Amino acid sequence: HYVDIYLAVEAGLPFNVELEKRAMNDEDGWAQEYENKWLDEASAWLDYELINGVEHERAGVRDYYAGGPAYLGEDISSGRGRDLWVLTIGEEVGDVLWERERLEGNRLSFAERDAMVDDAYLFYRVIRHCIDQTGMGEAVVEARKLKYGSSRVEGVMFTPANKLNMATLAKQRYQDKRLRIKMADRALRADLHSLKKENGPTGTPRFVVNDDSGD
Repeated sequence: HYVDIYLAVEAGLPFNVELEKRAMNDEDGWAQEYENKWLDEASAWLDYELINGVEHERAGVRDYYAGGPAYLGEDISSGRGRDLWVLTIGEEVGDVLWERERLEGNRLSFAERDAMVDDAYLFYRVIRHCIDQTGMGEAVVEARKLKYGSSRVEGVMFTPANKLNMATLAKQRYQDKRLRIKMADRALRADLHSLKKENGPTGTPRFVVNDDSGD
């Protein structure tokens, strides 16, 4: 038996939906308390409906690259443990960013990573390359700038403010459907859905990722 707040109001419950929703001022809390959405979905920054809406069978396929402006995102890891090194490549087509390729690996040598980045610059028309500069990323950013030019390479520090800004801009793209990602990529879907927004001790929003490993 399923009854959310909207069905209850239709059945005669004296409840002002718009007034109460504005008073609550919490989309996730409202979804959980009044729309019968499970806690997991209600607290996910990107729910499965948003993720499903941007999946496309032509995304994630290098052969579909049409020569447009390309954007690289490089996630740096130590190369040990479960953390992956990831290079994501997107092509701008109109106002939509299409995922064209995602390269990743665990315990890759620096030479192997460099070779894959070199290949991306040769194949794609790269206009911007953003790199996680936090921690050991500092040296990688410096090397990439020397090789490919500081006008294209940009280091990004993963501060709470930057994380909030990036997460907000990303969610807007999902909502506006100005993004296309690989179809039925279970690992990617799980990663996207694992991002949660929480309020810190001072009330400032922060983002956390569920990690079943306990790390």
